[in-house]
Parts: sequence; structure tokens; C-alpha cells
Amino acid sequence: MLSFFSHATTDFGQFFIDFGSPFLYTLEDKPICRPDQKRIYGVARNEPAEILCEVDAYPAPETFKWSFNNTAETFDMPQSGYRVHSAQASTLTYTPVKTTRNHD
Repeated sequence: MLSFFSHATTDFGQFFIDFGSPFLYTLEDKPICRPDQKRIYGVARNEPAEILCEVDAYPAPETFKWSFNNTAETFDMPQSGYRVHSAQASTLTYTPVKTTRNHD
């Protein structure tokens, strides 16, 4: 709990202004995956990986959104590929597959 006071000095003397009774101050944090979580997954082709994201945030996030990013592209993962466990955790199930691309 914090109390705030103002102190001012003028030609007429010193003044202290009390901003009322103590109040609770809450810091807001944007939701990001906690840094102590696993970040590198070794997964074989056609083997599903369960990737957990637990967030420390206040207020809790309203939604989760997963994206895939490699050196060639970034795309959003469909909501059917992940589940939300609570306001603070979500798990993505990702299965790497071999793709055939035409690089003409």
C-alpha cells in the first residue's frame, strides 16, 4: 500500500499536501510467455509436439493466439490446433510435416 504526499516550497513557506488515505496501486503487465519455460523442442516429422505457454500478466489475457514463424514465413495457427487451460495457460499441438514446394 502506498501513500502519496506533495511537498512544495514557496515564498510564503513550506506546504505538505496529503492526497488522501493510502490506496492500493496495481502494476499492469502485458501477457508474454514466462521466460523459465521450455523454448526449444526437438520433434521428428509427423510427431506431435505439445508446446505450453504460461503467462504472467495482470490483468489476465482475454484470448490466446499462436503463430508459426520460420525464416521463410509467418502464419497464424488455427484455433483448432490449441487449447486454453485457464486465463494464464495455453497449449499448442503442432505436428511438423514434410511439404513439397515449388521454388522455380
